[in-house]
Amino acid sequence: HLSPAPLPSADVGDSRLGPPDEDSTESPSKWTVEQVLEHALTEHPLLRARQHEVAMARARLISAGLLPNPQLVMDTDTPIQRDGPTELEARVTFEIPLKGKRRLREAVAQSAIRRAQAALSRAKEMILLEAADAAMDTLYWQELLQLRTRLAEISAERAKVARSRFDTRKAELQVDVAVEAECDAIDAENRILEARGGLAAARLRLSNALGMSPQSVLEITGAIEVDDDPLISLDDVLAIARRNRPQLSEACAALNESRGRKRLACAERFPNPTLGPRFRDRLGEADDEIGARFEVDLPLFDRNQGRILETAAEVHANRALVRAAELDALGSIAGAYFELRELHGAVATRERGIAQQVDRYEALLRDPALRQGMSAIQALEIRRRLVQTRIRHLELRYRYLRLRTQLESALGVSICSSDETSSDLSN
Repeated sequence: HLSPAPLPSADVGDSRLGPPDEDSTESPSKWTVEQVLEHALTEHPLLRARQHEVAMARARLISAGLLPNPQLVMDTDTPIQRDGPTELEARVTFEIPLKGKRRLREAVAQSAIRRAQAALSRAKEMILLEAADAAMDTLYWQELLQLRTRLAEISAERAKVARSRFDTRKAELQVDVAVEAECDAIDAENRILEARGGLAAARLRLSNALGMSPQSVLEITGAIEVDDDPLISLDDVLAIARRNRPQLSEACAALNESRGRKRLACAERFPNPTLGPRFRDRLGEADDEIGARFEVDLPLFDRNQGRILETAAEVHANRALVRAAELDALGSIAGAYFELRELHGAVATRERGIAQQVDRYEALLRDPALRQGMSAIQALEIRRRLVQTRIRHLELRYRYLRLRTQLESALGVSICSSDETSSDLSN
């Protein structure tokens, strides 16, 4: 939500420093913020892994609802010490689940699916936030490099004028002014190198956020403007966060899953019986037999007691984790909201005021009548101060943008009051 302000045009002569040298590296490819976010959602390998984890959880739901396979047993007995026919015995047994174990296993699997889906949503939020923040960071360093390059040009010209006057021993130029101008020019050159390094690091971070090769060189384009529409209230922000934050949904799904496992562990105290027909045949004899087989473990000892206690403790732990996730999610949202609220109105107002002020002074500096009343050093000093003002406001604007990006990525809606936001709140 910020549009890079146009650089002031000035007639300052030649410069010792030019724009960053891109000839030695790969030419950057230009991306918009929308393209960055779309690419992050479709191509990032972490999201693919989370999508496969959702498919794995859905596959476990299929297995959870299946009945146990019947068991077929066939035995033959042939006498060794005496004569007699060979006996063939066969039985088929079916395990009968009791206490709704199939239903409980399906409930656990469904909770696992919801937890995997929440983990996928959390990964999307994390990747979108990182990609958007990296794009903003890249845009910040791009504009900062332009401003610092402009500042270095003015400082170099100012130092050049100061040296020429100092060499001719002009009385109106003091020694401290010449030394200050020379030091400012050197400092401006160093700040350009710092900005180039920051831009390279920001581009590397952006390529990593998109799951691209580190050799990829990206440039962010597009206009992003600051608006001064009123913010939605903190109560509405927290209500949206409780409904939309994926870490809260993931924690609640994990709690429901542990509760389902506890119910399943309690049901598994009761053993499943097996029942099925039996058949015995003496080969060559007419005395075949048929019957039934019933088998069940006698639950004299509660061998599932440890599992029940384990799942009960897991329920308590996940309940505490839900509360911790709520505190963490809502606390970070509230902190970012308070800071954004302090910056919101001032940034847009100062943006307009600074732009008007800079334009006015630039117009005055181009006035020939005014130029006759000031020295070249004074004119260059005014232009240098104007660029420094832009740099300081640039830092404030991008602090505002990063906070707003974090909030809107976390909430999934615009932080400013609008019909769309009001509709989301009513739903």
